Amino acid sequence: MKKLLFFCLSISQICMGAPLKLEAEGTYGERIELLKCEETLGMYCFRASGFAPGEKILFVSKSVDEVIYEELEMPQNGQLILMHQPAVIGYTEGDSTITLVGENKNSVELTYHWKLQ
Repeated sequence: MKKLLFFCLSISQICMGAPLKLEAEGTYGERIELLKCEETLGMYCFRASGFAPGEKILFVSKSVDEVIYEELEMPQNGQLILMHQPAVIGYTEGDSTITLVGENKNSVELTYHWKLQ
């Protein structure tokens, strides 16, 4: 299982001038905002909100034929900011889906296409 890196910077500090911005909203106000931060390595930054502070969240990333599961906890400020690289070894592009599921089964999902430069 891959470990994700957690950053305490604001999303604008990490991804200034990002060329791609996608958003998705769940049924109960859960949100994902995804910004492409780096072209060559295909790095993305995403911010999740709408979950309760301290709530356990299951992060699921499906990209090509790879699935990553990670249990996270929503910080007290109510915003989770992570760097994410959907690329899979042996592929230069593909489709990826990020799903976040809260303790009460509330969820939000975002599907997007990535491509390495």
